[in-house]
Amino acid sequence: MVPRRVVFNAGDLLLEGMLHSTSEEAARGAIVCHPHPQFGGDMNNNVVVAVARALPEKDFMTLRFNFRGVGGSQGVHAGGEKEGDDVLAAIAYLQPMVTKLFLIGYSFGALVGLRAALQSPEVKGWVAIAPPIGFYDFSYLKTCPKPKLLLAGKEDPFCPAQGITTLYESLQEPKSICLIPDTDHFFWGKETILAQEVVSFLKKL
Repeated sequence: MVPRRVVFNAGDLLLEGMLHSTSEEAARGAIVCHPHPQFGGDMNNNVVVAVARALPEKDFMTLRFNFRGVGGSQGVHAGGEKEGDDVLAAIAYLQPMVTKLFLIGYSFGALVGLRAALQSPEVKGWVAIAPPIGFYDFSYLKTCPKPKLLLAGKEDPFCPAQGITTLYESLQEPKSICLIPDTDHFFWGKETILAQEVVSFLKKL
């Protein structure tokens, strides 16, 4: 499976992405949002790539893309202020190709991606990987009725296990949580385990 480079519009900007699929008729799709670009995050991040590659084996089409100002995407980084528009543009791009759409956000990608997922009826469920709950308020997720998975490393200082467990307990059903032992915010060496958890959750929806 060789991913295909794509470009799509986000307002006046062109954003670049990579589309993964084993079939042109994949029934389900997932958008994977990358971590903070000011700390080296882009669509080629280890976690983003692992998830984007794993889902097509279960007949998903996945889109990973660079936010504005990252890599070959036009524009400048907006600190999360406008990146939600990029997520909505990615949703508009992928949605016509699939019958059911999900969103996966990693760290900063969860921060901006989940806001878009909540306001988009096209998104039928979401996965938050290591959301930076130590720095941002995610309490707005409490009202979301969509299926959801919270996933974090047990040693993550930016998404503490107790904090994400408390957030999980406040959320509406249906919901799932997975804490991966012996890893932190970056999941080095645990990418396959993480990707399998995401696949296992989404393939049931």
